[in-house]
Amino acid sequence: MISSLLFKKRWKKSEQLYKQYGVYELYDIGAMWVDTADIIGLSLRPKDIKDDEDMRYLKKSVKERGWEYTHCMTLHLVRLPNGKFTVGSGGNHRTYLSREIGLERLKALVSVLVPTKYLMDEDYAKIEYFTLKFHEYNDFAAKKNAFLNSKGVFRLYYPLEEAEFDRLCNLADKMLDKRAEVIRNVAIRNGIMKDNDAELKVQD
Repeated sequence: MISSLLFKKRWKKSEQLYKQYGVYELYDIGAMWVDTADIIGLSLRPKDIKDDEDMRYLKKSVKERGWEYTHCMTLHLVRLPNGKFTVGSGGNHRTYLSREIGLERLKALVSVLVPTKYLMDEDYAKIEYFTLKFHEYNDFAAKKNAFLNSKGVFRLYYPLEEAEFDRLCNLADKMLDKRAEVIRNVAIRNGIMKDNDAELKVQD
């Protein structure tokens, strides 16, 4: 009995795990396989989820259909600089149950936590620039879209404005991609992420 209590998983709170790294950025890798033994944190308290309605439904579903990965994108894990994982924006119930039933690994959407203390002046400058340009293009796109929406069903008679709206949206997305690339490079430079991590993503 004593040994089983010692072996029992003691979950840490995601918020506390983040706190030890100070200010941080997240870099989204994508869907990956994660060993459940490396998941140490939940964003919700275990006592609040271990027997609630959602957990009872999940247990029933797993019992009837087995563990399904069709909705892995809603199971979000954050990989910490020490290589361990904690639940991010969602997936507490599945993460908790995976350990309870002895699942060795699961598929999840993974983001890497990158402390901003690792950023150099050049990194900060790039992030500031790409963030500024993103807001600039996004604001222009919003105004263009508002104009098109004001035309109602006649929106289709404004192809040039529609094309400009699409162009601005694409530019805004490109700025976000460039910003994320800076964070990725910082993570690789400091050993938080490997250069081939993207190659380890789940292939559906």
